[in-house]
Amino acid sequence: PAAPAAKAKIAAEPVESLAAMPVQILEAATGQAGDMQEFGRDLVLRSAEGLRAAYDRTRIASEETASSLEQAYSKAADNVKQMQVKSIELVQTSTIAAFDFSKQLATAKKPDEAITLTTEHFRKQFEAMTGQGREFAELTQKLMEEALAPFGAAFSKTLGIRA
Repeated sequence: PAAPAAKAKIAAEPVESLAAMPVQILEAATGQAGDMQEFGRDLVLRSAEGLRAAYDRTRIASEETASSLEQAYSKAADNVKQMQVKSIELVQTSTIAAFDFSKQLATAKKPDEAITLTTEHFRKQFEAMTGQGREFAELTQKLMEEALAPFGAAFSKTLGIRA
């Protein structure tokens, strides 16, 4: 497309002499080169702007993901502490019950009284352990949901999903 325009320009201008023709060809080619340089410059600038925008989006997404991970790990560490405290409470409750049972068993005067105390102790321990297991499971579920919430929010934001 550019070459026919150059030929048209050369053909449109009168040729004063055969010696002037190379100068006219050179001028036409120089004009086209200037247009090509401007086109190339615009292309490079637009590409650079696009790359810069993509880099900025990637950087921001990476920072947000890192922040989400940091929050999740921090929350997970807090949750582990809560689980440890709860575990200690459950062990403490069981230990106290075992000592109480031992005291009561030591005061039993007849074998049937010892059997009644043992049966009652095991029933209470079974009920307590069932309740503690349920309580521990609920706490675990709650803590896991809290720990994973930042990930869900980050993924939703990355994918453009609104809650």
